[in-house]
Amino acid sequence: MSYTADQRAPAASYWQKIANWAAPLFQKKFCIIGPRADALIIYGSPLLGVLVLLSLSNTGLWYTIAAFNYEEGILSFVCGVLTTAHLLAVGFRSHLNKEVFSRWPLRFTVIPVLLFVALSANLWFLVIASVVAVIWDAYHAGMQNFGLARIYDMRMGNDAHAGRLLDSMMNQVLYAGPLLAGVTLAFHVDSINNFAEVGAAALTTLPQNVMGHAQLIRWIVIPVCLLICAIYVIGYWRLSKKGYQISPQKVLLMLSMGVASIISWGFNPFATAFAAMNVYHAIQYFGILYAREGNAIAKTCKIDRAPPKLKPWLIIAILLVPTCAYGIWEMLATPGWDRVFALILTVTLLHYWYDGFIWSVRKKQV
Repeated sequence: MSYTADQRAPAASYWQKIANWAAPLFQKKFCIIGPRADALIIYGSPLLGVLVLLSLSNTGLWYTIAAFNYEEGILSFVCGVLTTAHLLAVGFRSHLNKEVFSRWPLRFTVIPVLLFVALSANLWFLVIASVVAVIWDAYHAGMQNFGLARIYDMRMGNDAHAGRLLDSMMNQVLYAGPLLAGVTLAFHVDSINNFAEVGAAALTTLPQNVMGHAQLIRWIVIPVCLLICAIYVIGYWRLSKKGYQISPQKVLLMLSMGVASIISWGFNPFATAFAAMNVYHAIQYFGILYAREGNAIAKTCKIDRAPPKLKPWLIIAILLVPTCAYGIWEMLATPGWDRVFALILTVTLLHYWYDGFIWSVRKKQV
């Protein structure tokens, strides 16, 4: 059966529209780092990270180090180091960026000291902060994807205020929805058992009660998430009718993150959920630091005149060496409820807090 030119024209027009919409994927001005780097480090990293770790999870790279009682292997150790390293890496933005530091000097000097002292001096505060950190971690991860999505839309020339609430809700749904409805909910609520350290035995019954209603939680979370997905699609369909240019990178980022989240939090195959979700988050963070702070780092460290081919690698080394050293230290540390744990928790909480205000698409700080 053959088709006339008139019959083929609608199909050709359809594919041309898709090609035009996808064109920004290959243009640097619409990217955060560049076309290839963004595909690997930013919007492709969630799904790629999950698939790579799944493919290697049954190899000798996992759970093979005797010093860790065979609870870590080379690959899982590296994932842990990168995850921890990115927490300290916020300092390149908060403390080494003179413009950012000058806006909130007290938050970057006095508050860290007070927080560490408080965590070190009061066990109740330390326990409460440890539980808060688990909850904040999930929210923070969703908001990082929200920020990246907003950057991509800004690159398309859209109003930085349009669609913010939609993106905020959707990114939390994609990240936290599978967590609440999946098999890893038990791991997250288990942190409440830390209250046993201060004698609050009544609170330690909460994780068991939550898991006793896991099926009910699942049946509530899934319909709510589907409803928000529908609201999101309708909302952006209306915005597109008004001229809003939806970034293809943003779409791929959210699809990648959503699928990765469902695989990891929903099913946790081979117990890779935490490694997979945390390592892609860390890789994205180092990517945005390289893109936004790279030139400032090069100038501060006097490598701005280095050969063009060498300069990017020097910036990457500056970002990774000190932060990964901290990551290795934390992985090797065996803290109890002491000052070591207080320091680790201080770095963690400050990272979550700082990220909430030092990156702003609305204020054009990215």
